[in-house]
Amino acid sequence: FIDEQQITHIHSVPSLLKLITARKYPSLKRVISAGESCDQRLADSWAAYHDFYNKYGPTEATISATIYHYKKDNTGPVLPIGKPVANTRLYVLDERRQLLPIGISGELYIGGVGVSRGYLGKDALTAERFIADPFVEGSRLYRTGDWCKWQADGNLVYTGRRDNQVKLRGQRIELEEIERVLEQAPGVGQAVVLVKGEELNRYLSAYVVSEGDFDKHALQAYLRTQLPDYMVPAVLTALEQLPLTPNGKIDRRSLSLLEVAFTDQAYEAPQNSIEAQLAVIWERLLKIEQVSVTSNFFELGGHSLLATRVVSAIRQALSQEVSIRDLFSYPTIRSLGAHIGAGSSLPALPVITAGERPQRLPLSYTQE
Repeated sequence: FIDEQQITHIHSVPSLLKLITARKYPSLKRVISAGESCDQRLADSWAAYHDFYNKYGPTEATISATIYHYKKDNTGPVLPIGKPVANTRLYVLDERRQLLPIGISGELYIGGVGVSRGYLGKDALTAERFIADPFVEGSRLYRTGDWCKWQADGNLVYTGRRDNQVKLRGQRIELEEIERVLEQAPGVGQAVVLVKGEELNRYLSAYVVSEGDFDKHALQAYLRTQLPDYMVPAVLTALEQLPLTPNGKIDRRSLSLLEVAFTDQAYEAPQNSIEAQLAVIWERLLKIEQVSVTSNFFELGGHSLLATRVVSAIRQALSQEVSIRDLFSYPTIRSLGAHIGAGSSLPALPVITAGERPQRLPLSYTQE
């Protein structure tokens, strides 16, 4: 698509940039990473061929507030987020809103013409996040909640959040908001939500103390009526009680070490070679040892970025074209396999019994 449409600029979250092969694209001038933390390996891969920039900025400051032009002179695991863009002021302040020196982490405040007027219909939250600028009379600052520190060269480095907010595939998520919705659900006493996994396989995992019989599917259905899809946990785990630290707080670290199960469905094996190939693809990309043909891709932790890799793998393994929309319409191996088989030019597919399925099939289909 980059070549066909002669794309000159790409502005994307790092998790999507990792899916695109970094090479010399004749039309491409700049690649810009934003929305999530960007590591040096990704920057190196793109900077070998094109100008690479790392940007940062919240919606409340009209998105872009800082920019960093990567020139392979960074030695840390995370790239700086850079210096302020035009008409923007940045301050790293302590809890008393005093300026902090180079190398000391504090909360980032943004000033300038990009700062918005506030949150529509949320006066209390606006008053909390948008404050008078103590350094420029008549101006306001946006309190980001992000921890940053200045480097000696004048660039900022992002070091974390001051609250329970996370970024997942470019979406800003308040974990406490999901927890509040969960605790309002019928039959739920307490709830904690964490982000688990790595890179493209990061997902939301919820732990709930159930009051009565625990119905995972009913709870997920309830959450979908209250939250956007990207905020619905891929995994729901019922516990008798939440672990606590010695001082009585919820022990999130212990929860993060618990093994979780993506599905409570009984395993159903592939019945033909298309289903078997799809099972191999899903297991590899979702990093799950065994996937039932009746399990829902998105309930197993799948998302739109992984869906693009599934589509690519199907093209490679089965020489069949499916769309991301197809995966949303047919989210199980059984339904997707039937959809592929209905329009397939492949020869008749042999039936496979559960005992005949090999441990690992090659990612290709031949007439034999």
